[in-house]
Amino acid sequence: MSFSTTQSNEALVRQLTAWLDGIDYEINFWGEWMRNKGGQWASDFIGRQDPDRPVDPALFEGMDISGTPKVLDVGAGPATFFGYKLNGKPIELSACDPLAPQYAKMAEENGIAWPVATVSGFAEDLSAFYPCGSFDMVVCRNALDHSFDPVRGIEEMLLVLKIGGRVNLIHYANEAEEGNYIGFHQWNFDVAGGRPIVWNKSSRVDLIERFGNCADITCDKKERWVRSRLDKKREPELPENRAQVRIAELLLATRDAFLSRGAKPRPPEKKKRQFVISAAHPEGVLVED
Repeated sequence: MSFSTTQSNEALVRQLTAWLDGIDYEINFWGEWMRNKGGQWASDFIGRQDPDRPVDPALFEGMDISGTPKVLDVGAGPATFFGYKLNGKPIELSACDPLAPQYAKMAEENGIAWPVATVSGFAEDLSAFYPCGSFDMVVCRNALDHSFDPVRGIEEMLLVLKIGGRVNLIHYANEAEEGNYIGFHQWNFDVAGGRPIVWNKSSRVDLIERFGNCADITCDKKERWVRSRLDKKREPELPENRAQVRIAELLLATRDAFLSRGAKPRPPEKKKRQFVISAAHPEGVLVED
């Protein structure tokens, strides 16, 4: 059974446009965060710099952790929140974010070095950046609701995960709705009838219905937090031309998203004319540049 997340061009353009419009806010927020050493979130800033920061062992409950777990933090921001040691032993941790180059520049300007560098990567296309079946765990905290296609992002997380591995999604409930869909916040995570859902004004996806064929899925909602866990049990069946279709979708949507943001054709430049006297034209002649 396939669970392709192919969207209409209109939906993809709308989501990509909103994501592009939110980039400045995101960069300004994290730039201020680094300049002020976390500001009101100082403990979070200090924790991300601590190479001995412990991992929450509950995230690995029921998993075989006899080896060294390979973990990917998706949408990690400037530095991963995840922690670097599990039960006192180092894990093999990677972190990615679409805005990694901007965050690296900010860190350099502020004289900050992180234990694990965030590198470029998009949730919606993780398998273009990492081999399939690479990780024991993929984690995402308060980032998929910022993406332009979170359901495809979950699909990609499952692709780069080993069979028997786990996706942990940790998000504030309905943050886009509460924030009036400003900036990167274009999607909501919630629990309805005991089932995890991802939704916005134009779409609603039940994650068990979408991904239950290849993962065992559980969720809970406590206070503001929605936590969803997807334990991969088999490889998904995907169309053979999935990559080609994705490239075509992104090329068209990127073009249309930029056009929808107000790009206008430039009028032809007026040619400059000057009066030139030469041996061929001693009386002078008007010449265009």
